[in-house]
Amino acid sequence: MFQLIVAVISIALVAVLAIASIYYGGTAFNQSQMKGQVTALVNAGQQIAGAQALYSNDTGAKTAVIGDLTAAGKYLSSAPAKPSNATGGVWATDGSVASITLDAGAGLTFCNEVQKQAGGVALADEAALTARTALPADQQFSCVTSGGNTVFEFRV
Repeated sequence: MFQLIVAVISIALVAVLAIASIYYGGTAFNQSQMKGQVTALVNAGQQIAGAQALYSNDTGAKTAVIGDLTAAGKYLSSAPAKPSNATGGVWATDGSVASITLDAGAGLTFCNEVQKQAGGVALADEAALTARTALPADQQFSCVTSGGNTVFEFRV
């Protein structure tokens, strides 16, 4: 009888631990996934910035066409891969900023993770994100709003 009681208590404890780890582990997983997505965007921005620097050294000016950086694989073998949260976006540059339009799900929470990694101040609400239409002068990268879309920008 004693062994049966111990077995039931053991099963109950394992079930409680499994539920707790799913609940708390899910939050940690989502945060880590978001950090990874921001890091992927920053790495891609750094690749484009490096290619722009090489292109500028060779030609004397930065290009506003990402295709110039990938031509013949001289500066980039191809445009950086689109991260999972920018499936509809395409990397573009205007010579001073590289940008990619993010999917609709990339809102305030995602942009605050971008702000955190950029060393900037967290945005208070969606209105603050909507009001931000230009990359802050003191940041290398950030989220901005352009044409109603959330855009990741990286200074090149």
